Amino acid sequence: MLLKGMLVMLTTCPDKKSAEKVAKTLVEECYAACVNIINVENSIYMWKGKLKQDPEYMLLIKSKKGFREMESKIREIHPYKIPELISLSVETESRDYLSWVIDCCHSKQGKK
Repeated sequence: MLLKGMLVMLTTCPDKKSAEKVAKTLVEECYAACVNIINVENSIYMWKGKLKQDPEYMLLIKSKKGFREMESKIREIHPYKIPELISLSVETESRDYLSWVIDCCHSKQGKK
């Protein structure tokens, strides 16, 4: 399912290596036009009844694909049993950038 505009998703990975693997797979397989990897100093969360605190890497994913299609692919390649999968509404985007995202998510070669 394609959207009218752009989809922005967030997910986190436990380390740089897995973040790069997820990001490269999404871009190489045309699920995303661009993935920014952001080093997060600390994530604080509950897991199995215990308070946890760990460094993570956040992926900021820009795509033209639908949420369910992206969710399915990310779950397939993600190291976490329950990955964070959040989509953000994009109110507006530049036409040129959206055009580039569309091109990247439909072909094997993006142009910028």
